[in-house]
Amino acid sequence: MGSPRPCLAFRIEWHHERQHGSAGLTRLAALRLPADVLAVLAVAIAASFGNGAIAPLLGELRQDFGVSFAALGLLTSGFAIARIVVDLPGGALVDRARPRPLFYAAAGLAVAGVLLSAVAPNFALLMAGRIVNGLGASLGGIAATAYVSRAATAADRGKALGAVSAATQTGGFLSPGVVGLAAALADWRLGMAITVIPIVLAVIAVRIYVRPEAPPTESHGGRRRLRPLGRMLFAPRALVPINILTVAISLALFGFKASLLPLYGTDALRLSPALVGLAITISTALRLPVSIASGALSDHYGRAVVFIPGALLMALVSVVLTLAPNLGAYVAIASLYALGGATSPMVTAMVVDRSPRERLGAALGTNAFFRDLAIAGMPVALGAVIDASGYTTAGALLAGFAVLAAGLAFLIGDTSPRAAAKRTAARAKPPAPR
Repeated sequence: MGSPRPCLAFRIEWHHERQHGSAGLTRLAALRLPADVLAVLAVAIAASFGNGAIAPLLGELRQDFGVSFAALGLLTSGFAIARIVVDLPGGALVDRARPRPLFYAAAGLAVAGVLLSAVAPNFALLMAGRIVNGLGASLGGIAATAYVSRAATAADRGKALGAVSAATQTGGFLSPGVVGLAAALADWRLGMAITVIPIVLAVIAVRIYVRPEAPPTESHGGRRRLRPLGRMLFAPRALVPINILTVAISLALFGFKASLLPLYGTDALRLSPALVGLAITISTALRLPVSIASGALSDHYGRAVVFIPGALLMALVSVVLTLAPNLGAYVAIASLYALGGATSPMVTAMVVDRSPRERLGAALGTNAFFRDLAIAGMPVALGAVIDASGYTTAGALLAGFAVLAAGLAFLIGDTSPRAAAKRTAARAKPPAPR
């Protein structure tokens, strides 16, 4: 037997008062993450760091290349366009390939994309670099989510996926501030280039801590061939409403963070890239505790109970942001975006709850495919809406998607293992004697 792997414990406490005025009962939920899972979370951080790097640079890129808001939206969609290509085959690979080579391949693509973007002499090559970067980020993100999902027990699934979401938010809140500061001190090319650093650190962590284990569907030394595209698309009836919900909430979240928030700050309020990056950093940093707590709460109270308030709050924030008259109001309203972080881990948890373990990668890839297919055009469409009708209309559009997502979550109900166990116990309970 080998020595125990190092662990980190996240401890979340909350109090639940008993009825009839009795003493409070303290419930402790702890999630212990071994070193290999922590290393994989570094992959999620690196992927989101590269994705969020573009937001504080939009103003400078528009001036440098002389492009429209719609073109900037297309650039923002670079990662989503790349994910459309990777999602389905990437999900199938995750079910069959060893994790280390997948993480290495993802890192190689991401680094190549960063370097191409940083030296791009024209907008077309900049766009190409963002897409290549997105190919690596997407493959790494799917592999990381599946790895952590399989490592978690059913009872701790929400908390584990909350940790994945928190890791994603970590990259998201570090990136705009760091990249925006680098762009303010030098130029946007330096800001883009430094996104290589978290990728290299993630590769080192994977090399040290992730073991070269067999893929989930490999047995008796015989590796299965990749399935054709029709088998890569895994969307059974139980996952269809969750996939639709994913599209709706992703349009609201992505449209707000990647387009409405940075464009309103740089264009309507005339803020510098550093200030816009700071606002995005603050709002995303506040999502860290929200993501971790929401995962734990969903294991106890259900996924929909956590998802619905977060989605409705996103609707409110999308409308109110367009009324911000100055920097203070802009930062304050952007900070409320943090509470929308309760929705992200819930979407993934719902997919994992209703997916067979051996097809988990395909289920996650299919869910991501539908999400990315929708949001790939969102920044372009939102940029066109802003050009034609202004920011108020754009905010109302995002609010509508968030409300739709909340309604779908209500119809789906709770998918958590706790709820499934209750339903099983109720069916097994003998009828009461007459």
